[in-house]
Amino acid sequence: MPVEITPSIVLADDEIQIRAVRASGPGGQHVKTVKPKSRV
Repeated sequence: MPVEITPSIVLADDEIQIRAVRASGPGGQHVKTVKPKSRV
């Protein structure tokens, strides 16, 4: 399903990549065991 950013900008599914990565900076409990940041 295409993602419409604006009426003139539409991204196809194969152009989008979503990855879970470790967030940087200070954290609390479980900070080293979970990946709470997503990169698109």
